[in-house]
Amino acid sequence: MMFKVIFIGLFWLLSLAKATSAAPVVVVSTAPIHSVVASVMDRIGTPELLLPPAVSVHDFYLKPSDMHRLAHADVVFWGGEELETALIKALQATGKESQSVSVLKDPRLTLLPARGADHHDEKDGHFWLMPENMIAVAEIAAEKLSALDPENALLYRKNAERLKERIISLKNEGKKELKAYARAPYVVFHDAYQYFEKSFGLSPLGALFVDPHHAAGASRISETREKIKKAGTVCLFSEPQFSDKRIKIAAEGLPVIFGRLDPLGSTFEPGKNFYFELMENLFRSFAECLIQLPEK
Repeated sequence: MMFKVIFIGLFWLLSLAKATSAAPVVVVSTAPIHSVVASVMDRIGTPELLLPPAVSVHDFYLKPSDMHRLAHADVVFWGGEELETALIKALQATGKESQSVSVLKDPRLTLLPARGADHHDEKDGHFWLMPENMIAVAEIAAEKLSALDPENALLYRKNAERLKERIISLKNEGKKELKAYARAPYVVFHDAYQYFEKSFGLSPLGALFVDPHHAAGASRISETREKIKKAGTVCLFSEPQFSDKRIKIAAEGLPVIFGRLDPLGSTFEPGKNFYFELMENLFRSFAECLIQLPEK
């Protein structure tokens, strides 16, 4: 009897070791994509994250430790060269171009034109703010991981299906919470929210900045101020990654209620729940400001 128990225990440990060793080494560029990939890999493995949530893809540089992680990855999931230019040379240098998956290149994603862009074919990179796009990312991840690790293919697919159901529920929750504010006037710090607005039926007056890393032209500021004056009291949303100084100067003397939006989820822990916390925080942030506007 004792021998049988020991044998079963050893068999279980060997099976566990086999499953653990079989998990691919996965590196993901940004926290929203990482959150989805982590859910798809649930009970199989844990993907590594390159870029902390609080850091913009436009600002980061890769450390030697990041290059080491890329070099040892079986697959790298990233937004793509239009969004994450810093990764292009890194993937080339580590020989991982052929093992990388650019989610923006997949036709299942809905990509919207960047508003106010100099080039008409430029796409808005804030694709994760549309829930359907993250369902597509889950499908992309499940397919790639199943090809790399066929022993766990069924579990990858089941995880992706569970995640899809959870994202659908998330969208329904957001639509319910924001339904009352479809016509509520607001202005955002920079033009990052059209995917979110399209998904949840919101209509902005405008954005102070097309690119928050560059100063807005006087004509854009003047135009936005005129829109606010005509609308009456509006919500004006800043972002935690940028100083409030510019937005307060631009809004001086105007009837605004200040709010704050965090499209990067900068305060949340990366992982399976990250994407849901990011989106639920946006629901709350919009609602908490817009509910204060006078009824019309």
